Amino acid sequence: MKILGVQDRTIIWSWYITYGAIFVVSAVLQAAASKANLFSNCNIVLVFIFFLLFGWSVLAYGFMVSSIFSKSRIGTYVGIIGFFVMYLITSGFSATTPESTKNAMCIFSPVAMAFGVQTMANAEANSLGITFGNVNEPYQNFRFATSLYYMAFDIVLYTLLGLYFEKVVPKDYGITEKWYFFASPAYWRSRKTAKQPLLHETTAADLIEGAPHDAIEPVGMDLKAQEGAGEALVIRQLRREFKVPGGTKVAVKGLDLTMYKNQITCLLGHNGAGKTTLISMLTGMIPASSGDATFNGLSLRSDLAELRQSLGMCPQHDVLYGELTVEEHLQFYGRIKGFTGQALADEVTDKIAEVGLTEKRNVASSELSGGMKRKLSLAIALLGDSKIVFLDEPTSGMDPYSRRSSWEIIMNNRSNRIVVLTTHFMDEADILGDRIAIMAEGQLRCVGSSLFLKNRYGAGYNFSLVRTEACDTQALIAFVRSYLPLAKVLSNVGTEMSFQLPLDGAPHFAAMFADLDARLEALGVLSYGISVTTLEEVFIKVAEIGDEHQQHTLQPRDPHTPAPVGYKINTAEAPPSRLRMFGRHFVALFKKRFRTARRDKKIVLFGAVLPVIFLILGMCILKFSSLAKDDAPMTINLARYPAALPVPVTCQGDAAWCQALPTAYKSGTVSLLSVPSPAYPTNSPTVFDVTYTNPSIEANDTTGTCLATGYVVYQRGYGAAGATPIVGQYGGYVIRGSTADNTYGYNLIVNTTAIHAAPNFKAAMDETLYQLFTGKPELTLRVTSHPLPLTAMTKTLFTTFMSFATSIFVVLAFAFFTASIVPYLVNEKHHSHNSKHQQLVSGVSLPAFWIANFAWDLLLFMIPCVIGLVAIYLFDITPFTGHDCFGCAASPFAAVIVIFVLLGFSLCSFCYCLSYLFTDPASSQTYTIMTNVVLGTVLMTVSVVLDVIDSTKDINPSLKFIWRLSPLFCVGNSLNALSIYTIRSTFGRQKNNVSAFSTDVVGWEILYLAIEAILFPVLAIGIDYALSFPKIKAKFNKDPQIVDAPVDIDVDVQAEADR
Repeated sequence: MKILGVQDRTIIWSWYITYGAIFVVSAVLQAAASKANLFSNCNIVLVFIFFLLFGWSVLAYGFMVSSIFSKSRIGTYVGIIGFFVMYLITSGFSATTPESTKNAMCIFSPVAMAFGVQTMANAEANSLGITFGNVNEPYQNFRFATSLYYMAFDIVLYTLLGLYFEKVVPKDYGITEKWYFFASPAYWRSRKTAKQPLLHETTAADLIEGAPHDAIEPVGMDLKAQEGAGEALVIRQLRREFKVPGGTKVAVKGLDLTMYKNQITCLLGHNGAGKTTLISMLTGMIPASSGDATFNGLSLRSDLAELRQSLGMCPQHDVLYGELTVEEHLQFYGRIKGFTGQALADEVTDKIAEVGLTEKRNVASSELSGGMKRKLSLAIALLGDSKIVFLDEPTSGMDPYSRRSSWEIIMNNRSNRIVVLTTHFMDEADILGDRIAIMAEGQLRCVGSSLFLKNRYGAGYNFSLVRTEACDTQALIAFVRSYLPLAKVLSNVGTEMSFQLPLDGAPHFAAMFADLDARLEALGVLSYGISVTTLEEVFIKVAEIGDEHQQHTLQPRDPHTPAPVGYKINTAEAPPSRLRMFGRHFVALFKKRFRTARRDKKIVLFGAVLPVIFLILGMCILKFSSLAKDDAPMTINLARYPAALPVPVTCQGDAAWCQALPTAYKSGTVSLLSVPSPAYPTNSPTVFDVTYTNPSIEANDTTGTCLATGYVVYQRGYGAAGATPIVGQYGGYVIRGSTADNTYGYNLIVNTTAIHAAPNFKAAMDETLYQLFTGKPELTLRVTSHPLPLTAMTKTLFTTFMSFATSIFVVLAFAFFTASIVPYLVNEKHHSHNSKHQQLVSGVSLPAFWIANFAWDLLLFMIPCVIGLVAIYLFDITPFTGHDCFGCAASPFAAVIVIFVLLGFSLCSFCYCLSYLFTDPASSQTYTIMTNVVLGTVLMTVSVVLDVIDSTKDINPSLKFIWRLSPLFCVGNSLNALSIYTIRSTFGRQKNNVSAFSTDVVGWEILYLAIEAILFPVLAIGIDYALSFPKIKAKFNKDPQIVDAPVDIDVDVQAEADR
């Protein structure tokens, strides 16, 4: 789309509008479901805004990640892993983490979302919910409004980063800017250049490296006038260099060429000559290292966006949307070209009829044949009034009839256009090409019409003769040269001999043919023929000039000539034994896996790097968690609460200082309450919807005043109860003071959902009273709480609880490891090359194939396996190591080592069986990870939940015997079993010091892994052997869309079969 002139901002806006609307619908559904089941007290508008902003931030995050990577598969994995890691950041925070730290981490959208959900859950637990009145109140050092602000900020931040990365990160296609492009004044001002012609074609001939002056056909004045008017595509000194190992590869070397309107310019050249690279530069798919091209006063280097408005493109490989029909494709690209309404409908109809796809008008492109797809791509390229049309091998894959009709279409559409055609069909270039340019080694060798090139390279005529075995070759050559002294021998192979005759020798042909007819038998000639030089011969001639050392003339070899040294026709050496051949095959296959991994970094990434990252991350979360650490000393005050904290106060008595309390109290905003007296009526009062019978409460009773104060606070609007709620009320006071006997005291009323509310509010009131009674407001009262250190048993329990998270990380780590195995095997048998079949027919046995792959995969597995075991030991996860563990099983670390080693054998072979379910390497990687995550993490979590629920805990042990068929469930469940045993043993629910290898702990998991280590390899090789039988393979690999045609069997044949 970019090649056809669609701007980046248009494409990005289309993504944001499309997926933004989807997230709006999703947010509505999420808000409705949450309001009904989870957050019933929360304002539904705020919940909707919360989910909407998070969805949009995910969209912006996806755009940012996509702007960094060219390969969708790599971008998908990095995006998922990055999102997951950002979410895991929240597990390192607690309720006491400073608000500023939490706010800073909200720059990551998943963190802001997690904190927001936690805040809603806390507010919901208080029966308050999040409303517009308390949206900015802190809950556990975080405000719900902060999550909204930061997610909105993240949307803008990720979008800006995506736009920046889109321009500066190098990709497979597209032109990148300098990293500081936004600081360049030239970027922001108009870069449209003045219209001016460049060098003329005749001048360009002097600049073509390696091409003589007469290799360029001069053009007429009408074509030269196009250059001056800017109607020609003028290429000057265009160069492209690629970085390759060991240096720089120059794909196009300072090319100069002019392409004219109303003409078809054919680009010819061998594979790697630079044709596709040239077109890629002209369309902006890759940047030019130097040089420039201009059309209509627009420069390729500075006006690419404007230049693309004039382009049409038929790429070498079809770029079509499989779900869109032929008509929908043309409508889409027609709108890009500016067509609307009836004009668009007419243009679409005309192009469909022109390329012969009328009957396929409403057929999806995925259901078209290869030739029909090329026709559709050709129609897209010729759609509208594109001034420059690039056709990169447009007729490849077409049948001869379709090729001929496509030639007519191309010729009929060259009017007012510059058509650039690349092809490997020389007859196609000969017929279509008004001008033919031949490239070799990135250089332009020659350019001109077909007739000019044939005359220039003097190919002349081809004279072929079929001779007998008794023919005297020298006599035949002498005969031909007696008439045409300049005749050259092109080939002399077998019984055929070919000459190249000069063009000016045509007058001598009649006499030579008459003489030859008379002397056929004497010269030993059976037959002969003559043909005009083809463009293919011109192409070969130009290639020979480009490579003087390469000889294309074939010479016969005397059968009596001895074979070259080192060439053995026969050998007496006995063939190697099967065991030796197995060893050779094993070594060759193992080396192939090693070299593949060295070049394909994804294998190392998924096989070693990502598993290690997940393992270390899981250990770090456990190690640095504050749950199993001694609490730090805490200063008791109200500093962690809002400055405008509402503090309701009731004064009981006649102390004057009570009235001065609102001014003296500095830890919040004091509001004096008026409690009615008597506090309650004497007969059957109703308080908080509870009716009391004859309460013995007096008006001056402290208990009655406290109850009355609570009721007044409730009526004033505590939380969401009143018409105008007063939020953030965590504590209040009932103060007793008497001037007569000079006594004072107070009752503290606290919101028990606020952490440490009682000591914090007590310290604040004590400090206030101390200041009032001494008359020194500057005095402070500092109270510090020093928690007692955790006991060994408590630390073990806390560590055990955290080890559940470690189990999940271990399973996730090895789930990603499987992505290094299955895609490789699927690619080995992919239908595009089927290299596995090539290896097998070359003599490799199935055992050698599988054992070599198993050896490599097991070796790669040992990297995360060993690092994981070392990390468990160094981080000292007590349920798994047994160090200073209260209630742990005996020898748990030995059991963990056995489990990890057996996991390598069983998991690798399990992936081999899994590989038979896939045919596409790209999708197999994604589905393999998802499958193993489900079979590991999800089943492990479900199993833990079923053990907790009374109605399912009895059936869960039976289900585990099925779920243990998954190796990852075995490892996850075994780690959980070690943790659960520690907890049960600590509380006396299970016998102490039981061996970890017991079936009461992880014995069943070890047994299953050992059996699977044998079962899965046998199953994988057995399936491979079964699929080697054609009938069995046809049953499983048959395309369900292909229906066998009924076979019409002859009556006599059927009768013979029945007999």
